[in-house]
Amino acid sequence: MSPDHILRLRFRDWLIEHALEPEIADAILETMPPFEWSDIARRHEMSDGFSSVEEQFKAVDARFEQVDARFEQVEARLGRVETRLDSVDHRLDQLASAMTAGFTAVNARIDELGSSLQAMSRAISIGAVSLGLSVFLAIATTLVVALADSGA
Repeated sequence: MSPDHILRLRFRDWLIEHALEPEIADAILETMPPFEWSDIARRHEMSDGFSSVEEQFKAVDARFEQVDARFEQVEARLGRVETRLDSVDHRLDQLASAMTAGFTAVNARIDELGSSLQAMSRAISIGAVSLGLSVFLAIATTLVVALADSGA
């Protein structure tokens, strides 16, 4: 019988001595898996394990600091891009205003030319009518004179 098994039997006897029924003591021992003393971690082994975990956490913390620094760089770059976009937006607004003013001036000039063309068209029409009347009067006068000379 192994020393661990002997210890388990002694523990069972101790449970029975302290007012537990043998069935309950057996049930408690059945729920406890058998183990060797070498399976139980000692304080210095736990301390070594925790030191390893602490080192891993330090490495993770260092990596997070690197990531945070990278995010700060990205945020700074995005700030510069935003500033440049604001500048481009302002220049586009100025260009749109200049183009609107230019189109307004072109429309006004077209309106002026339209008015001038209408005035010229009226003047040409009046001139044509006037010329037509002058030619008519000249022909009529020539006919009247010719008729008067022939009948006289």
